[in-house]
Amino acid sequence: MADARPAILLGEDHHEYGEIGTASVGDRFGLAISRGAIPKWYEYTDPNEDAVAVFRGSTGAALVAIDGHNGFTSTEVATEVLTAHFATHPPEALPTPAELIDLFTEVSAGILARTSAPDAPHPESRAALSVAFVVGSGVRWAAMGDAPIYLVGTGKAAQLSLDQHRFVGFSADRANHEQSLQVGDHELNAEEWLVLASDGFSDYAGSHSMNATGVAQSALAGAGTGLAGAESLVRAALDSDAADNVAVAVAAPQG
Repeated sequence: MADARPAILLGEDHHEYGEIGTASVGDRFGLAISRGAIPKWYEYTDPNEDAVAVFRGSTGAALVAIDGHNGFTSTEVATEVLTAHFATHPPEALPTPAELIDLFTEVSAGILARTSAPDAPHPESRAALSVAFVVGSGVRWAAMGDAPIYLVGTGKAAQLSLDQHRFVGFSADRANHEQSLQVGDHELNAEEWLVLASDGFSDYAGSHSMNATGVAQSALAGAGTGLAGAESLVRAALDSDAADNVAVAVAAPQG
């Protein structure tokens, strides 16, 4: 049976600078979110437009990172669509690439339906979306936009997805998503973490001597659970004076 209570953190519930909200599903999966450490240097619509979630099935889980812009509407709708989807299609197995294209098309259609309404408060709201299914040690991921997906292990760290200026909510055409969606597979070893993040992490969790992947590797060293790892990652961005929303969804090593 799927877990009827997915873990979801919404940016609209986290507006205090420096505060970190957390949630977990078991010891393996953890979430963390923050408005950021200091005010954004650019114009924005809502204080925190990120969201992260974990949806659990009896044999697998789906991790989600959403980074909205031009208003929280796109993030809100994406969360609603994904929640409804996983309520009837719990993550029991790795999806096919075609099923991932269908899922992203469904999310985009939901966003467009809301933002194109005559009374839409945020008609230009769109979002970066990354989703990773985890079944045992197997991972299948999909990404659109600049919400990065990382693999972090002992002695190495790498970003799987490529940042792109394409977002859910611009088009509900399936052919467009088939062309634009990044999809990949990975087999996790016993030491590897899987991390989905908003660009508030990738843009600020770094320094002149260490990039975001290196910071992720340092932050996760010694973290025993997904929850501890997620909080440590967000804290690393805040310690670098993140002037953006920061959110992460984490799968810890199976051990």
